[in-house]
Amino acid sequence: AEWQARAKELKAQLAELAERRSACEKTCGALTSERAKQDADLQTLTAAARAAASAQETMAARLEASAAALEKRAQTAAQAAEKQTALRERSIANRTQQDMLETQKQEAAQQIANRFQCAPQELAQKLELDADAALPETEELRQKLEEAQARRGAMGEVNLLAQKEMEQLQAELDAKQQQMEDLQRGLTSLRQAIAAFNRESQSRMEKALREVKAHFQTLFASLFAGGEAQLRLTDPQRLLESGLEVMVRVPGKKTQSLALLSGGEQTLTALALIFAVFAANPAPICVLDEADSQLDDGNVGRFCRLLQTAAAETRICFWLITHHPLTMSHMDRLWGVTMQEPGVSHVSAISLQEAEQFAERGGAAHSGATRGGAAHSGAARGGAANEQKRRQKSRPAAQ
Repeated sequence: AEWQARAKELKAQLAELAERRSACEKTCGALTSERAKQDADLQTLTAAARAAASAQETMAARLEASAAALEKRAQTAAQAAEKQTALRERSIANRTQQDMLETQKQEAAQQIANRFQCAPQELAQKLELDADAALPETEELRQKLEEAQARRGAMGEVNLLAQKEMEQLQAELDAKQQQMEDLQRGLTSLRQAIAAFNRESQSRMEKALREVKAHFQTLFASLFAGGEAQLRLTDPQRLLESGLEVMVRVPGKKTQSLALLSGGEQTLTALALIFAVFAANPAPICVLDEADSQLDDGNVGRFCRLLQTAAAETRICFWLITHHPLTMSHMDRLWGVTMQEPGVSHVSAISLQEAEQFAERGGAAHSGATRGGAAHSGAARGGAANEQKRRQKSRPAAQ
């Protein structure tokens, strides 16, 4: 059954193809007939064109003959009138030609003005044409014209406010230039002021450094019972930007930097430098926190003597935070912090001069209780009255 269905389908397709073939044959026959008809029409038209050409040649020959005869007659008539009208015709011809040239000139000028928006003389200058030279070739003129048009197109549309905008920009530029000049003058003045400030600062720095060096050498020799101390600039050429290096020679040792000294030597050297600065430029008050923590008893005694001397000479009020009993014994007044109850701190103060007077009256126990505490601070300040008291009691102290 399947094969029968396929056979029927193939027969139907063959019938359809046969119909298509018949239709194509009919179409080919029609096209062949049409082509034959067109060929016949073409032959007919070709014959007609040939006949027309032949007739045209015949008419041209007749016309030429008629023209020759007419020309001969015209020559005969012209020869008779030529002598009479020669001058008049020449004058009319010259006048006419002149009018035509003038008209053409005006038209050309108008075209130049409409197209190029300029006069002919300006156009000649733009095209770099010499008035006495011969006109260039048409192609060359066309090329120059195209170049000029391209340049004009590149300029874009005409800005009618360009003049006003240029004036505004020029005014802004003048204002900016004036501001720039003011800034330049200000910058020059500022640089001069900075240079003068640097010179003054360098001069004062040199003076202060000389004083600090002298006091430092004296104080170092006093603390160490000899030796030598120096302050060196790391960059002497730039005093204001240079660092400071401390070089010392402790008695019995070679010269070395501060970092190579022991803890006590470093502390005494630093104290000598601090007191040298205060000697050169005293301040109203100085606070030292655990400055004697790295010192033994002998060096603490030296430190206390240095402190008393500085207080007497400079009248600086020294406040010390210390736990060392020897340092406390050289102070004029003590402040102690005690915690008699857990979480409750109590600050007590005592004057050693009053304590000594009280001890002389039998109050030594109370004085000893006041000196004990978790943290202590002392204040020392030089004065003429205290110096007299120290001499009377044979005990150096500062208030």
